[in-house]
Amino acid sequence: MPGTIACDESGSEGVNLIGANTDVFAHAGVRVDVGAAADCVGELRDRIGSPAVEYKANHLLRTKNRAALVWFLGPTGPLVGRAGVVLVDKALFVTGKVVDLLVDQVPYPDCLARRPDSRTPTLHHDGLRLHGPRWVEFLQSFTALLRTSQRRGPGVAPSEFFAQRDVLSSLARVPRYGGPLPAGPSPLASNGLEHPQPGSIRLEPPRIDPSPASEHLTELRDQLLADPSLVPPLDPLMPALVDTVTHWHPTTVIHDEQPSLTPARLATLLGPTPDIRFVDSRADPRVQLADFLAGVTRRLAEDALHHRGDPELTALLRPYLLPQSIWAAEL
Repeated sequence: MPGTIACDESGSEGVNLIGANTDVFAHAGVRVDVGAAADCVGELRDRIGSPAVEYKANHLLRTKNRAALVWFLGPTGPLVGRAGVVLVDKALFVTGKVVDLLVDQVPYPDCLARRPDSRTPTLHHDGLRLHGPRWVEFLQSFTALLRTSQRRGPGVAPSEFFAQRDVLSSLARVPRYGGPLPAGPSPLASNGLEHPQPGSIRLEPPRIDPSPASEHLTELRDQLLADPSLVPPLDPLMPALVDTVTHWHPTTVIHDEQPSLTPARLATLLGPTPDIRFVDSRADPRVQLADFLAGVTRRLAEDALHHRGDPELTALLRPYLLPQSIWAAEL
């Protein structure tokens, strides 16, 4: 079906973004028909030769299967021009939400449409430079403040969060945006920051008054706690799905089963279109390809983020990265 894309993700841990199992999230979409996808999965099985019933990205990432991975990603492979990935540095994503919710104090649900601008990587870089590990702790406390589930431990109360004056004082230097930022491609590119043209972003003088900021985040926290069906603003899966759909303009999305993508949340994010169907990835070879691509992308990007990158493989990966990716590291 030409209007159909298949999607899967890798690295999704909900709003548990800092100090989690992975530092990177990837959401892949592929536009390949069922027959071609089945042929590709069969070709990978022949090239890899594993007796495993279900193939995953880690099969492709094994050193002995490098040739199969190069074929899969390469210019003669099955996905060129027919696949894309939204790649997210989780810490950078959270920093962007600090700008949205703490600096700009964007109300819910308007904050769901926001994407990072040039202030985000600057703030993240300066936060690490000025505060070191304390910056990471601050980001973790920000996610805990807005976390509605207690499965990962108790959250952080607003009074506790706003007691972190050592870090909060740094935010006073971040300019506030003077108007709504449109949704769409992020100005963060896979090979570094693309700064908006002069005058394209209207900034107001820096100011963070702790009282309104505390009231704003407390109100948002209360909203999320009162209605767990709301779209969590700190889950990167939600905007990644929106950005994937925006890129491909499909009529139908076949997505791996994802309990967090409830009908109510999908209606908030995407409205009545496109038609979204959830399947077990093992039952649809198109979703298997999306699973391979998302998993490979996340792993290669995470290695690059921690200065263990593979130049050949990351070069093959770059053409698949969508401009909506939230990524500022060298890749």
